[in-house]
Amino acid sequence: MSLVLVADDEPAVLEVLSQVIEDLGHEVLQARDGAEALRLARARRPQLVVTDHVMPRLSGLELCRALRREPGLEEVPVILLSGVLAHGTPEAHAFLQKPFEIDAFEAVLQEALGAQLGEMEALVRGLQGAAGVDPLELPLRPVNGDLGAHLSGVLDAWRARAPDALLELSLPQGPVPARFDPERLRQALDALLARAVDAGGRVQVRLLLSSALATIQVADAGPSPSAEELPRLFEPALAGGSPGLAAAAHILRQHGGAIRADCLAGEGTAFSMLLPRAGPSLRAG
Repeated sequence: MSLVLVADDEPAVLEVLSQVIEDLGHEVLQARDGAEALRLARARRPQLVVTDHVMPRLSGLELCRALRREPGLEEVPVILLSGVLAHGTPEAHAFLQKPFEIDAFEAVLQEALGAQLGEMEALVRGLQGAAGVDPLELPLRPVNGDLGAHLSGVLDAWRARAPDALLELSLPQGPVPARFDPERLRQALDALLARAVDAGGRVQVRLLLSSALATIQVADAGPSPSAEELPRLFEPALAGGSPGLAAAAHILRQHGGAIRADCLAGEGTAFSMLLPRAGPSLRAG
């Protein structure tokens, strides 16, 4: 289910469009002018905006341009509707000229939401090729950095990408110096977060420190794997595992670390990424 913001100053049109979106299984936010739509977008971070052009306080075109300038909303697709414009604007993902058939509106809506979901799925598909690859073929490029700041940046990106997700982050006080490959570590984190967000419910991310290890824990609220499934989670897909988790395990091994999964009491799974604080022990390349 996605959150869709609909803006139109005609109550009847607003209700019809909202009903179509709800019938497709999505949640709707309603705005009766462009300024209200912008305020709601800032507060609720929708996955899609549907807006009429001719509205008080802020037109549909002005709303499109304001969203493109807004941090965290610049990539949200906008469907622009108008009975006076002949075409849309580069800032809008799609344009429909009024009057239009409901079928046409449904098709554009599904395409826009599908495009955004495709971006999230691409994160995991990009990891699949890394699973089982020899470390010499994809060498690490470690740098000295603040592991806490890196983790915070990854979570900020996910909050912008999935604003309805309940993502919580707990970090130690002060910087956490470590040596790691930022891009590869982000890929491993994306695999765990994609699984956790897809499970729904609260996702708790913690960075825990010992003298030798930094542990990044991602705990979800989804169904726990069975005793038979748990040992196979990090195996390649052909062996019954998850491609994303297998890739994450591969990346952690490259860092000289490891990954494990533990079932939580009641329901949920906690994935722990263990990194040596001194940096990768394998050849970085």
